[in-house]
Amino acid sequence: MKTKLTFLMLLISIILFAQNGINYKALIKDTNGNVISNETIQIRFSIIRGSGILAYQETQNITTTNSGLAIVTIGEGVPLGGVTFDQIDWSLDSHELAVSIDLGSGFINMGSSDINYVPYSIRASSATTAEVAGNVEGLVYKNEGNGTGWRLRDRGVNASEGYGAIGLNAIDLSSSDANSLSLIYPYGATGDYSFAIGELTIANGDYSIAMGYNSRASGAYSIAMGNNTVANGFSSTATGRETLASGNYTIAFGRDSEASGSQAVAMGDNTEASGITSISTGYYSRALGAYSAVFGYYNEASSLASVAFGRYNVGGGNALNWIGNDPLFEIGIGTSDGNRENAVTVLKNGNVGIGNNNPQELLHVSGIVRIGNETLEDTGSNQLSFGASVIPDTNNAYRLGNSSSRWIGVWATDGTINTSDKREKKNIKELNYGLAEVLQMQPVSFNWKNKNNPDLKLGLIAQDLQTLIPEVVKSHTWEKDEISGQLTKKELERLGVYYSDLVPVLINAIKEQQDQIKTLKSTLQNKEKTNQEQSQLLKSLLDRVEALEQSNN
Repeated sequence: MKTKLTFLMLLISIILFAQNGINYKALIKDTNGNVISNETIQIRFSIIRGSGILAYQETQNITTTNSGLAIVTIGEGVPLGGVTFDQIDWSLDSHELAVSIDLGSGFINMGSSDINYVPYSIRASSATTAEVAGNVEGLVYKNEGNGTGWRLRDRGVNASEGYGAIGLNAIDLSSSDANSLSLIYPYGATGDYSFAIGELTIANGDYSIAMGYNSRASGAYSIAMGNNTVANGFSSTATGRETLASGNYTIAFGRDSEASGSQAVAMGDNTEASGITSISTGYYSRALGAYSAVFGYYNEASSLASVAFGRYNVGGGNALNWIGNDPLFEIGIGTSDGNRENAVTVLKNGNVGIGNNNPQELLHVSGIVRIGNETLEDTGSNQLSFGASVIPDTNNAYRLGNSSSRWIGVWATDGTINTSDKREKKNIKELNYGLAEVLQMQPVSFNWKNKNNPDLKLGLIAQDLQTLIPEVVKSHTWEKDEISGQLTKKELERLGVYYSDLVPVLINAIKEQQDQIKTLKSTLQNKEKTNQEQSQLLKSLLDRVEALEQSNN
């Protein structure tokens, strides 16, 4: 049967995996494109020298996986012709790998591909320094004063491209067009166990990785990838373009983002996270306060543990201390740096402002409050103006005040309380709404059509919410006939939303998120424990190696 062979992974670097063979994977399909799974096949591997001479040949019998994969290690099969895999002399010429497959009716030639660097690395690991330098192209195993590591041929401290000495067990695949050695940050993988690839990359931190163009990983265990990225904090990561991760355990993604606070994260375009354990995302947003988070456009989270959304929020506050009048939560709706404004402001003393940047009470609203099509507003002189009559839904059922407490002013200590006594309820069931519905909600900003008020409003569209949680949308009323007492359902001309009924949904969503947070926290703790154990093991091994070296000397 004729087959098609799809290459998934031909070679795995011996540098990274230190195997005495070549890893090989292939997806086996028939002529109709169907995967051949769980079938025993025979594969013949032939390594051919550039001059056409057969250097090595072996066969292996394997069974394909459920997904049709053939997974083998070349060098572990049955040799043909008396030559074993470790006897191949890779330095004599270039080599290519030819593959033939037998599904039961004879071998079918599947073609061949060039073998590049990996076998040369196998050869170099057992060759002398002189032999490597003189006969092997590609990677060379060399010691430039800091220990032995891998580096591209004709690169290093003796070249003119500004390289530093290769680090212990480091891998340097970088390229440099510099004219001289940089005394501050020499190019290449100069840190112990570091890795550098790309152009003008620097991995001078131990266990660091630098990739791309002009990227520098200076901190131990740091990673710098992309264009002009710098990761000089311990265990820091910088990716993208001109990003900087200078604090320990920091992450900087995107373009021109900087994470300088310890354990901070900066993502997006020109974002800054300088507060400890802060997060900054979006465009020109800054998380300056410790444990703060900022999202959006030109926003600032300046005070301790504050959060900001939207654009051009007011910000401000103490970055390190908890002060009651400082903002805790802000939704910005400003238009420029000189015209910063908040739609919602929550202070650390508990005061909430809607349209007010400095609320003086638990709820401080500046402007008109709209209920349906009606309005409520402050008209001055200790007076509130209602744009409609104020009447109860059911006649003679509820009251506002009583005979001993009459209206001259209405004061509430505990705010508005919704009746929730279990004795008044029936058909009680657990709520199934939660995080899935919350994630589908689409908050919007808008302007009313029928009001001479250009102010921007925020909210939800009732029609959208009705498809998710119809119970919280007011679409009808029940009118009771005064004579018969029968209830009649009457549809409303305009829909409304029971925003308070969304609270149980949000509670469920928070509980689901908390479960996810606990799971992630447990995973992180396990990883941190594993890292500590590995660090202790590594230190123990290094101590043992040092002791052995001293005893040998």
